[in-house]
Amino acid sequence: MDEVHLAVFHGSGIPMTIRKICITEIKVAPNEILGKMLYSSICGSDLHTIDGRRIEPTPSVLGHEGVAEVVISNRTEVEIGAKFTFSVIDSCSNCELCSRGLNQKCKSLFKYGHVTLSNGSSLNGCYASHILIRAGTHVVTIPEHINTKIVAPVNCALATVINALSDIETLTAASNPGTVLVQVSGLILHSCINAVFYIINI
Repeated sequence: MDEVHLAVFHGSGIPMTIRKICITEIKVAPNEILGKMLYSSICGSDLHTIDGRRIEPTPSVLGHEGVAEVVISNRTEVEIGAKFTFSVIDSCSNCELCSRGLNQKCKSLFKYGHVTLSNGSSLNGCYASHILIRAGTHVVTIPEHINTKIVAPVNCALATVINALSDIETLTAASNPGTVLVQVSGLILHSCINAVFYIINI
């Protein structure tokens, strides 16, 4: 393929358009990865943006839950052809907040699917044929036998649940041992139930 295609979001109520970029125009910097999108799921936050309940800068490429195949890799540990998913953020790992383990609050935070086309390569979201993974983004390769459709929402829905449940033991021990209130819905609820059963049974 000589071109990459992007579904460009212009704002709530405005039809999306398709933009084409010649693949040779894409510059892949050190430690970056160019991936061909294999599958992308639709997060509730994307629906809120499309409906106008959540305001994001435009024009942009939405979508942050997905699986891609490596086309170009400037990371020695990630091979061309590998299937992967990635963290929904890119962070510097050097600022005060990153050094405290709060990469999601990084002073130079970048969130896939939530920035304008002018921010970098334009390949900033999953609703495109390709995505450019930045140098500070955590990447996880996926074994071929794992279903791509199942993995697609892992970097958002499952990551949200794991983060929320990671401190359960500490919090319940300090307040009310053995009691946990979970108030979520949709895919996050499904992930949460599975995670809780896993925690109970280990």
